Amino acid sequence: MYQAVKRYLESKEWKFQEIEGKTIIHFGVNANNGKIDCVVDVREEKNQLIFLSYSTVLAFKNKTNDIAEFISRVNYGLVIGDFELNYDTGKIRFKTSMFYDDLFDISEKLIENIIITNLFMMDTYLPGIMSVLYGSLSPIKAIAEIEGPDANLEINLN
Repeated sequence: MYQAVKRYLESKEWKFQEIEGKTIIHFGVNANNGKIDCVVDVREEKNQLIFLSYSTVLAFKNKTNDIAEFISRVNYGLVIGDFELNYDTGKIRFKTSMFYDDLFDISEKLIENIIITNLFMMDTYLPGIMSVLYGSLSPIKAIAEIEGPDANLEINLN
């Protein structure tokens, strides 16, 4: 899997750094709404591929509850991946991951879906993160600006 990820990144001509002695790759992307730091962690022994994108801004201590609420509200409706907040460091990231095995073919398209979905989500919600941290928008209003007022629809099972 590690070699397949490297081939994918090379095919896109993205510059990246390999972490010596590990199956971890680091690179950055200039997206529409800001710079995003990326980490690919291939855990071959566990058959796991984890892709993390990091916001380059940190949550301030006085905004931790607001950004945690923002992240929880965004995550509630997500189908693939999730936002995470490190309460100690203020780091905000988005994670997509997959399990794989020898029985199914690891295609470039599969790797691309994990990476592009992740980058799209971080780039889409980065303005909301910035609005909550640096602006005066509440988490609910910041999400409404991104998703629209009726985006968080509930499924009624009754």
